[in-house]
Amino acid sequence: MACDNGYYLPQLSDTLSTTTSVSISAFSAVGVERLNIYTLNSCTGSYSQILGSIEIPTEGTTFNFTVPADCPNLQVEFPVDNGDVYLTAIRFDGFNLMYCAITRFQRSWDEWGCSEDPRNPNPNENYRCGAVRMGTFAWGGKYEIKSCLSQCVLNQCNCDNGVAATGTDCPSDEAKICMDCGVGAACSFVSL
Repeated sequence: MACDNGYYLPQLSDTLSTTTSVSISAFSAVGVERLNIYTLNSCTGSYSQILGSIEIPTEGTTFNFTVPADCPNLQVEFPVDNGDVYLTAIRFDGFNLMYCAITRFQRSWDEWGCSEDPRNPNPNENYRCGAVRMGTFAWGGKYEIKSCLSQCVLNQCNCDNGVAATGTDCPSDEAKICMDCGVGAACSFVSL
């Protein structure tokens, strides 16, 4: 499969593995929040809890686990909404797939008019759809996360002290290219 300019296809290092490693980084806005993680049972559509009552403090945390490689889809439950939880990274086999991984908030997705495809949002969807896709869990309930390791992923460059290039402005994923340097900051600005 070939990707459009500005995208790449993640390459798995171990294609024979029966599991996929998952790493999720998150922080809470107020106090300590809790999340539960569920994974699919043999791709049947039913879920089983694999991690329960994960504490998410304001200073943030990262938790790691594995899921079956043939069914890497997850549900993340935010059972008690005392304040918002913000996911900052969702890694499948080391690839940060925040860009395409969060696909649905079960309770309100249809009501908000959200698209099932994070790369092609509905033009009139509620602003909450984008907030959820960017990792904001501001509503109690279950959120669906899907591994998009078999999909083309937007190139994301790195930039110290500035705004990193993405997509077609970033010809190679993780290259050091800045689109803009922060006010008074020194960064490596590269013009394409």
